[in-house]
Amino acid sequence: MKFYSATTGGYYASEIHAANMPADAVPISDAHYDAIFNKPIGEILPLAPTSVSPAQARLALLSAGLLDQVEAIVAAADVPTQIAWNNASVIERNSPTVAALAGALGLTEAQLDDLFTTAAGIFV
Repeated sequence: MKFYSATTGGYYASEIHAANMPADAVPISDAHYDAIFNKPIGEILPLAPTSVSPAQARLALLSAGLLDQVEAIVAAADVPTQIAWNNASVIERNSPTVAALAGALGLTEAQLDDLFTTAAGIFV
């Protein structure tokens, strides 16, 4: 298994994250992996959830202090983005809307993964 690092943040395992790996991801050495994670090379990296409910997403954003910023960004966005955010039945981690919001907030891939992991742990 090869491991990669992206300039936007985050580490990726080739066999696990192939579909979601950023285009700028570059291979890292086994020694670099050990230094970062202090785990055996063969251990699998946890995956962030790929989707959460809108309520889970908003509650995770609220707990991170980001909900007001997201709502302001959406209010100033184009109508298709407003419709997508306000009427989604599921919030997909890899959607263009989430990517645009994360970019506007300056979130790294790792921070976005953390938000989705937090959101998935909220039971509504």
